[in-house]
Amino acid sequence: MPARGSSALVAGLCGVFFSGCYQGEWRRGTEVPISATTRLMTVRTVETWELSQPGGGYVLQLKGSTMPRCRHALYGKTSRTDTGTFERLGGNWWKGAAVLTGIAGGAGLGVGLGGWISLLDTKYGPPITYAAGGAIAAGGLASCLASISHGSKARYAFCGILTGFGASLLAGGALSTLPGSSSTTTTPIGGTTGTTATPSSSLIDLPTFQTITMAGGGLIGVSILTGIIGNSWQGNEDRVRTETSSSTVMWDDQQPEQACNAPASLIARSAMLNIVVENIASGPGSEERPLKVRVQLVGPGPQMVDLRSIRQALPSCGVLTVKVVPDVAYPAFQEDYTPLVSPDLLGQAVRPVFSLVLPPEGLLLEPLVAGYKPPVPAKPVLHNLSSETLRSIERACSGESATLVKPKPKAVVPVVVAPLASEQPQEQPVPSPKPSLPDDPGLTPGLLLTAPREGREDEANCSREAQKARLVDCEYQCGRNLQVMTCLTAFRSCVTAARTASQPREARTQCESTWQECVSQAGLSSSTFRACAEACADANTPALCRESKPQRLQP
Repeated sequence: MPARGSSALVAGLCGVFFSGCYQGEWRRGTEVPISATTRLMTVRTVETWELSQPGGGYVLQLKGSTMPRCRHALYGKTSRTDTGTFERLGGNWWKGAAVLTGIAGGAGLGVGLGGWISLLDTKYGPPITYAAGGAIAAGGLASCLASISHGSKARYAFCGILTGFGASLLAGGALSTLPGSSSTTTTPIGGTTGTTATPSSSLIDLPTFQTITMAGGGLIGVSILTGIIGNSWQGNEDRVRTETSSSTVMWDDQQPEQACNAPASLIARSAMLNIVVENIASGPGSEERPLKVRVQLVGPGPQMVDLRSIRQALPSCGVLTVKVVPDVAYPAFQEDYTPLVSPDLLGQAVRPVFSLVLPPEGLLLEPLVAGYKPPVPAKPVLHNLSSETLRSIERACSGESATLVKPKPKAVVPVVVAPLASEQPQEQPVPSPKPSLPDDPGLTPGLLLTAPREGREDEANCSREAQKARLVDCEYQCGRNLQVMTCLTAFRSCVTAARTASQPREARTQCESTWQECVSQAGLSSSTFRACAEACADANTPALCRESKPQRLQP
């Protein structure tokens, strides 16, 4: 046990004398893969709308497809090298300890040595002590006076050391001359034992002065050791460390993004073909107000669009530019997409969707060749474009002064005149009733179709059918993004079955209740889904069809 205690004490002292504190921080380096395995992960979905001219004529082909895109992720070990500059702390404390122990050791050594020399010889010892102490003190005072005019570290050191050591020698000599007393035991003649105090030669004996001298020398040694440590424990230290991680996941920047599998056709989606007339600067047919032809994808294959009638109706308008604008707008496609989250968090994030339109500049329909008349279809296909609108655009292209769109004639109110007795009563014309609104379109609860904006009833993009198509597409988009596609599919099937039920109103109410329960189980409220679909529809509604909506009074 004593050997273990002494070993621990020596280890502790070594740790105290040869260690210190540092202050600083590490600068993190760049992670470099050491050994990794590559995994292909789906990062986004790209919807591609491709417009083409299969026969080089005026019958176009629109194809919509969706394709997941993947990127390589690195799983494995990575290495990181960190660097840092650290400042050594505690050097001044060691220097302060060296100064204090040096002062105490010098004073002890001088006092002990002065008393030791004085007590060695009572006749010559004190004069030698006083002479040596005075000479050393005088040298120290001379250094002090010299440092006043020309100060230096050496002169300051000699001033303090010589003056203090000389003064301690004089103090030791003076202490050795102080008389002391000692007690002795005597037995008088009467037989009674007693103690008598007799004077001694010095108050402090020789062994005590020798002990003080040894202790002072030891303190001087400690002062030298702490001074060396304090002088060496200064400045800064540059450190480098390397850390290896075995669970880091990162995207591989060396491998480009690629397609995961074959593209799948878009079904139940629609797009708008914007037709811009070359010779029109403003008004219908211009870049600001292009002619719009809505195309609904009804099957897995491409959809054919016959624009021969429109091209024949505008022979003087130059080149027609046809561009594709999907009803549901997504961010534009860009190559080499890197997700914002790391691969291990990709499953918790919503997979983004991007749109790619090919060709981005659109297709050009060249004007008709002089003298050539293409075969006229049995029934002209104008795609909900008014014949009068096309004729007014053609007149504007040919330079005729005519309004682009004729104003609607005011309705003539028939005047009813009471028939005379001699006349036969004539039958008055009965105005045709207004067409009733379409039946329930089967939208999710909360989504309603509004009447077209006043003055835009004839616009194909502002009709109730176009509004319904936008809402249906937005419902599918929100259902996919909010992960309630199963609930939406079940609601569609339920509404279809409710139309043929014996009590359609009660069946529809049951469908809405089932929808509310399904979205609640998915952790979503029906108002959140409705807000998503309305925001999507508003963003895809043309500016000509928008009108101020009344504020909702219910959530």
